Amino acid sequence: MAHTAASGSELIGKVGLLSVHDGMAYSVRILDVKQSYGNTLVRVAPVTGNGTAWVRLDRIRELSEAWKSTTEWH
Repeated sequence: MAHTAASGSELIGKVGLLSVHDGMAYSVRILDVKQSYGNTLVRVAPVTGNGTAWVRLDRIRELSEAWKSTTEWH
């Protein structure tokens, strides 16, 4: 998935799955976007739960504008 800084604002508010170790993924909402050393970073928050983290955009998959239950992602 290739996004440029110009399209970064289009990502804010979208929901996707953040891949983590052992094949698990969490539903997260994108709060902010920035470029760093040639990488697109997004600040995400879990759809349920709390906290935020900056992660590389390539760790987020199945972006959508509306939250979907995990059963609808398959």
